Amino acid sequence: MSIRIRPRFVSAAIVWLVGLQTFSAPFEFPRSTPESQGVSSAAVREFVETAAREIDTLHSFMLVRHGRVVAEGWWKPEGPDKPHVMWSLSKSFTSTAVGLAAAEGSLSIDDRVLDFFPEEAPAEPSENLRAMRIRDLLTMTCGHESEVRPAAGESWVRAFLAHPVPHEPGTHFVYNTLGSHMLSAIVQQVTGQTVAEYLRPRLFEPLGIRNPEWSADPEGRTIGGYGLFLRTEDIARFGQLYLQQGTWEGRQLLPASWVEQAIAEQVPNGDNLNSDWNQGYGFQFWRCRHGVYRGDGKDGQFCIVLPDRDAVIAITADTGDLQGVLNIVWDRLLPAFHAAALPEDPEEQAKLRRTLADLKVGGPAEDDTAARADAAAGVDQMVALWPGAAPGETGEIGPERDTTAEDGDLVAGQRVIRLGDVSEPSLSIFRPPPEIDTGAAVLVCPGGGYYILAYDLEGTEVCSWLNSIGITGILLKYRVPARPGPDRHAAAPQDAQRAMGIVRHRAGEWGIDPSRIGVLGFSAGGHLAASLSNHQGARTYPRVDEADDVSCRPDFAVLVYPGYLTVREDGDRIAPDLRITSNTPPTFLVMAQDDPVRVENVISYAGALRKAQVPFELHVYPSGGHGYGLRPSGHAVTTWPARAAEWMKGLHTDPKSESGPGSDSNGAS
Repeated sequence: MSIRIRPRFVSAAIVWLVGLQTFSAPFEFPRSTPESQGVSSAAVREFVETAAREIDTLHSFMLVRHGRVVAEGWWKPEGPDKPHVMWSLSKSFTSTAVGLAAAEGSLSIDDRVLDFFPEEAPAEPSENLRAMRIRDLLTMTCGHESEVRPAAGESWVRAFLAHPVPHEPGTHFVYNTLGSHMLSAIVQQVTGQTVAEYLRPRLFEPLGIRNPEWSADPEGRTIGGYGLFLRTEDIARFGQLYLQQGTWEGRQLLPASWVEQAIAEQVPNGDNLNSDWNQGYGFQFWRCRHGVYRGDGKDGQFCIVLPDRDAVIAITADTGDLQGVLNIVWDRLLPAFHAAALPEDPEEQAKLRRTLADLKVGGPAEDDTAARADAAAGVDQMVALWPGAAPGETGEIGPERDTTAEDGDLVAGQRVIRLGDVSEPSLSIFRPPPEIDTGAAVLVCPGGGYYILAYDLEGTEVCSWLNSIGITGILLKYRVPARPGPDRHAAAPQDAQRAMGIVRHRAGEWGIDPSRIGVLGFSAGGHLAASLSNHQGARTYPRVDEADDVSCRPDFAVLVYPGYLTVREDGDRIAPDLRITSNTPPTFLVMAQDDPVRVENVISYAGALRKAQVPFELHVYPSGGHGYGLRPSGHAVTTWPARAAEWMKGLHTDPKSESGPGSDSNGAS
């Protein structure tokens, strides 16, 4: 099979590209009072106040009318120059890249998907797979019954093409993020550039979008379905481009014919007239009520375009109530628009400015390092551990940040995210592909000496590996560094207890067997996992909700080069905070003999498990040092994941296994 590549530069395409490098000064939206553009300041203020009161939590808002910004605000610590994760709003940008490539003659949306990937195609593709077109990817009607979830290390393109296609393409709407990624892969295939590279001179630079970041898949392709980080005004500029039918400062950046197709209802996607997710779907754009269309992303990232009102609304957020956000827009903002300019209202304008200036998200400012790592690894859901401030938090810890120095040590030739100053702990949930999901789950505790968290090395990368063997990975971002005072190490165990309770309490919701939930920790995270394994009493914090009524005892534990398990000065006796009993869960331990943290940690711990008649498996390798995670090296110790997978499958994660945890995992403790 040969790849059919269209000529990249037909005569029209040459004209299209000539002006790409002629944008000299970066674009900036002009600012204006709301009333001068026919918008009521009082109504905008009511929208902002209602959203701040009813939506948990908005991060930013910008309103553009007649090409001018009339209102803008950021919930501190967010700000106008801070990029925000776009999640699935990235899809609309990927669609735009397809439209540009089509305009340049590089592809047609009626091209067959298989034609672009002869090397990755199945040996005997089905008729439906053969019939799948780019158009079907754009409209989320590629014929799949379920979303594709590649295993760790698997080619995303190959995984997509191997997925069953039971429906005729173009006939069955199923939201499909990997289908959006295939659009990115096709653009790269025909242009020789990633989507991020391809859009830079054609879209980002003309719109004045500075240095956009966009995550890549394991093979280096721009992730077509998520992973883009932009400023709020960048979102508004993108919406304004579509509002203006693809024209920008007098130039046609994007064909008007593409805009018309992209925002039109190409396929139906439901029959609930009150839902803005059932109004029809275009080319990676959603139709809305009130003649509106939008691009959107998880947690409330919105680019809302209102053609009848010549307006664009950009919103970023961290909320689970996306329909609630849109409802407030319809109820509060739509009445704010008037056909003609309004009399200036200095009093209301001053009130609006004060309201926008005083917006604030509770808690300290954080950077997006953890969110970026989660996004790159394909996170499914993120959950805060505590409904408010975590126990004992006083706000003295600085903003969360990646502490890795530019010349920081590499592991297997790769950088490590060393996340510090964590004061708002959370869970990031990574689910395995449905066809291999065993129902088991593992709470992952990164190490870092209780000072930082090796967030990718011992966190997101571990969750991806767990997914590849059918296990839900749940990454615990616990509080670091250790807090000052006599109870300096109390925070992390509290977070671990709370995390295990939440996972077990919500197991049914998340498709997890509550009797097959383990814990896996590295280094200091290994000590935290051991602490959780041996916590036999009540929680070490006041009860919060029903999640604190179920057992926080893991059903099995994996400790990888753990520290702090013994007291060296006391003959390597088990640390007094680890009270190993017959109720301690079965445990897998691994360490290298030359580990500077000292192999006595696992040897003594294994001995205590043996004495308590707790099943365990101990692997000690001659060399390999410390802090390698899952990254391979020339040392045999880095083969430990294969041993751990065998152990977990045989003992706990195989639903057909006759050997179970042997404990009451649902009882209160």
